[in-house]
Amino acid sequence: GVKVVEFDYANRRTLRDAVADSQIDLVVNLAQRRPAGKADPNYAMRRMAVDFGIPLVNDQRCAEMLVDALDALPAGAATALYGKQPLNIRTPVDVKSWQQYLDMRK
Repeated sequence: GVKVVEFDYANRRTLRDAVADSQIDLVVNLAQRRPAGKADPNYAMRRMAVDFGIPLVNDQRCAEMLVDALDALPAGAATALYGKQPLNIRTPVDVKSWQQYLDMRK
């Protein structure tokens, strides 16, 4: 499921500790304007995501496409994928490694 997590952006140490202690898998931050400075909460959230290696979506169109893609998965597939359980999903096209692609071009 999805859980909205709110943090105290004013205190960087508290923010870092809270993020380190929580299980955040994805940050969606759709700020409407560029931050005025490092004190801006949107800047702090995006920076925190980057610092902790958490996937970040900060574009509305990309967020919509991600939601559509997750919605198109069979029920439970996203949970199984995250949990490293085998999925019975076939991709519509054959997926090749980069090396296979390069070999095809020779």
